[in-house]
Amino acid sequence: MTSSFRERVSSDTEAEFAAATYRALCRHGHANLTILGINGEYSKSPSLIYHHSDSKDELVATSLDVLLEYVETTFEEHMQARNSGDAGSRLERALDWLFREWSAEK
Repeated sequence: MTSSFRERVSSDTEAEFAAATYRALCRHGHANLTILGINGEYSKSPSLIYHHSDSKDELVATSLDVLLEYVETTFEEHMQARNSGDAGSRLERALDWLFREWSAEK
């Protein structure tokens, strides 16, 4: 069983960093991502980010780990709740769920 979001990040502050980093990454892309860009999504002092992390890449890695955990857990729960039918129909439901989830984020 995967750990919960709260178990993955050790504090509310780090959870906020992960969410802010994800939003900034979506908005700016990795090549143009900066600590100030992350801070623009976080809206608190940039010194907090520097205090709690070593680099923007550490923040990106944590955010992507949290996102992957969310997708794995949510997907597993979704599929367990709908574990009927043949393999083709299960795959179709899985792909429908996946693309619906991602298109809802845009």
